Amino acid sequence: MRITNSHLTSILGGTTIEVPAPEESPRREAASASLGDDAHVPSQELQRWLALVREQPEVRAELVALVTRKLAEGFYETSSSAQQTAEAILNSHE
Repeated sequence: MRITNSHLTSILGGTTIEVPAPEESPRREAASASLGDDAHVPSQELQRWLALVREQPEVRAELVALVTRKLAEGFYETSSSAQQTAEAILNSHE
């Protein structure tokens, strides 16, 4: 790596400093070898959270059953519920 101080020429007289390239860490080398130079390696904690999310079903059957029951009982057939629904629909494009 070469660092030049061209913006400081009047102060330093155009000094050039040679800096050796940093050595790759073993972790980075392993990741680079398997995934490519620009690949992101998520932390173990992130990988654990992603695994937990992947275990969840896309559709939560218990929630669908609850909403179905409430609809059948007329829980959502109130003027305030209708007002909230209308406002949510009207405000969804803002």
